[in-house]
Amino acid sequence: MISSAQPALDANGQPLPELVAKFGAIAGTPDLGRRLVLACAALAQEFSGKAASVLEVERMIFAALDDPVPAIERHPKAILLRRLLQDDPAMSDGEVEDALNFSMSHVAVKMQGEVAELLALHRVLTELDEMRRSGAVPSGVRLIPGSRIRMRVEGRAGWRKGADGLFVVETPESLAIHAIIEIKSNRPSRRKLLRQMNAHRSRLALGLRIDSIEWPADRVILAEGEQLHSILVLPPRRSQPMPVSLSLDVSREQFAASGHALVVWLLEQMGRSLFAKDDDPEDAAINGLRQALYYARLRPLEPKALAVADTLYGIHCGRG
Repeated sequence: MISSAQPALDANGQPLPELVAKFGAIAGTPDLGRRLVLACAALAQEFSGKAASVLEVERMIFAALDDPVPAIERHPKAILLRRLLQDDPAMSDGEVEDALNFSMSHVAVKMQGEVAELLALHRVLTELDEMRRSGAVPSGVRLIPGSRIRMRVEGRAGWRKGADGLFVVETPESLAIHAIIEIKSNRPSRRKLLRQMNAHRSRLALGLRIDSIEWPADRVILAEGEQLHSILVLPPRRSQPMPVSLSLDVSREQFAASGHALVVWLLEQMGRSLFAKDDDPEDAAINGLRQALYYARLRPLEPKALAVADTLYGIHCGRG
C-alpha cells in the first residue's frame, strides 16, 4: 500500500505502479494512466517547485474529472442515466437508446476533454522548458492552467472560464502575460483560432483572477508584438499555421477506450446521491447498471446504442 505523502514518481522518474493501475482503470488504458500521473506530477512540480506527492497527483486528477460532473448531472437527458442506473422497468426502448447514446455523445466527450487537457498541459510544459532555455520567454515564466484562471466578459458581470492556460511572470506589482494557450480536440480554421485568441487578449485587458487572487486591469501587462505567444495544442495529423503548434500524440483507439471507461467512472459517481443509503453507493450504481445493461442488450435497439450497451456491459463485468 502506498502512502499519500510519498513521491508519485520513483527514483527513475517513473510513476508508481499502483497509481498507473488506479488511473489506467479509470481512464481506459494503462498507458493513459501512466501519462496522466506523469502529467500531473510535472504540473504539481511546476506549481510548487518540488517533487509531487501521491496525494497531490490524485487530487489534481480527481479535481479535473470531477469538474464536469455537476454540469452533466444538470443536463436534461441526465434523468435517463439516473433511471438506467436504477434499472427502471418503465423505460421504453427509445428512452434506453437515448440514455446510451447520450452517454457517448455528451458524457464521454466531456470526460475525455478533461483527460486531454491534462495531457496537453504536460506537452505545453515541455515546450515551456524549451522556450525558457532559448530565451523566447523569461526564465521566471510559469504555467497557469485554465482550471485556475477566470476572466471577465465585456458587458457581463462576474468571472468566467477563459483561456486553457497562460504563461505568466508574477511580481507584487504586476502579472505579465507571455503566452495564451488554447487546447483543441479538432482542427478549426485559422480565422476562428485567431478570433478566439484575440478575444482572450481583449478579456485579459479587463483583469484576471487566478485562484482567489484578483488582478485588476491596470496590473495585468500583455507582452507586446511577437513576445506574446499563441500556443495551440492539437490532435496529431497535419500542421496548423500558428506561431507555436503542438500535437497531442494519443491514438483514436486510446481515446475511444477512454470514453467508455470514463462513462463507467462518472456513473459510479452519480451513484453517490442515488444510492446514498447503501453501504457502498458506487457499487450499488454499478450493480444496478450492470443489470440494466444486460436487459438493454436484449431489447430491439438501433445498432449504435446496442454497441454502446455491449461495450459498457463488458467493462462493468470486468470490474467485478
